[in-house]
Amino acid sequence: MITEQIKREIADGSLYAITLDTNVFDKNALKLNAGLLKQIEQFKGTSVSFVLSEIVYREVLSHLKNNLSESQSSLTASLNDVRKWWGIAGGYIDKVKSEIFECSPESVAQSRLSDFRRRTDCQIILLDNQPILSEITRRYFSGKPPFGDKSSKKHEFPDALALLSLDAWAETNATKIIAVSSDNDWKKYGAESGRLIVIDDLSEALSFFQEDSDILCEILSLRIANKEFDSAYRIIIDALRDQIYINDFVVEASASYSFESDIDEVAVMKFKFDIENAFENRYYLKPVHGSMETLVAEASLIVSMSVYCFFSFYTSGNWGKGGKEPMGFASLTTKIDFPMDVLITFIRSGEDYNITAVEVISQTVNVDFGKVAPDWDEPEEPDFEPDWDETPSDQGILTF
Repeated sequence: MITEQIKREIADGSLYAITLDTNVFDKNALKLNAGLLKQIEQFKGTSVSFVLSEIVYREVLSHLKNNLSESQSSLTASLNDVRKWWGIAGGYIDKVKSEIFECSPESVAQSRLSDFRRRTDCQIILLDNQPILSEITRRYFSGKPPFGDKSSKKHEFPDALALLSLDAWAETNATKIIAVSSDNDWKKYGAESGRLIVIDDLSEALSFFQEDSDILCEILSLRIANKEFDSAYRIIIDALRDQIYINDFVVEASASYSFESDIDEVAVMKFKFDIENAFENRYYLKPVHGSMETLVAEASLIVSMSVYCFFSFYTSGNWGKGGKEPMGFASLTTKIDFPMDVLITFIRSGEDYNITAVEVISQTVNVDFGKVAPDWDEPEEPDFEPDWDETPSDQGILTF
């Protein structure tokens, strides 16, 4: 379904609901009070319903609880090592742990998700009393979406429960639903359904509800391109530097020895707008929430960074603690260009708009160091001086 048709159905009232799959929450690092997930709050008190399948709600709760439990276990192990190797009194360590972990992972997860539900006025579509089991059985044995012909199709039962309950809710409420998911089974089901429209990008889905903001995004995009926002470039680069560590940096490397790695520093050098992923392939800004006084828009950037990483090499054996024999160290720096999305908030001031906030959307950043090896020489200090380049590229993409 083309964009204009979706917007027409939103305008005429035949499409007034939006839902998310679990993978959308995971992609946004389960940050329920930040980034794109926070923008769901715009639908509270409006004619647009934000709904979640009970299956998705339970899966998000489980993922939150697992992440909290894993981080608690990791920090507890580290604090125990500190007590052992630094000779810190056990009572002090126990006090630190009790202050940090005042509540259980289960209660924290439930509290965060309940707060998200309250702030977004989320409606949970319960599975109780839904006459969908016969339809699930029929689809399972006939290989219809979300089931396939593969032997692992039993794992798709949660998807089937979620999708059919959403479809039944849409039919009962005489509406269509925009369902945001990157799952292929959801997409296949959406292609057959007359009520679920599956979109794989949350910011794109939000943009469908911002009809009055499209023109403003076009105007502001042109102003940024023409460098009419005096402080825009500095605000964005400062935000990238201040918030760069909210991303999850993953080191990729190969070596003759086993190794452990630790990223010491990430320096943002410059950025450019990524026109290939721009809104409608033309505009730097994609509207995700607009009002009379405020516009929140997503911008896709290519960010140039220098990444400084410390490697410790070892061989496995019976030597020392854990059977690891140290083989040396290395401090290495590499430069990468990586796509990142940011949310830019514009506030109306008279007849003009000012940028008041830039938020980096958290994601996983893979950093490839290639072939690495121990360095027995003294490591050189990395050069983190910014490489400013404010000359437009040949493709018309501005670099800053």
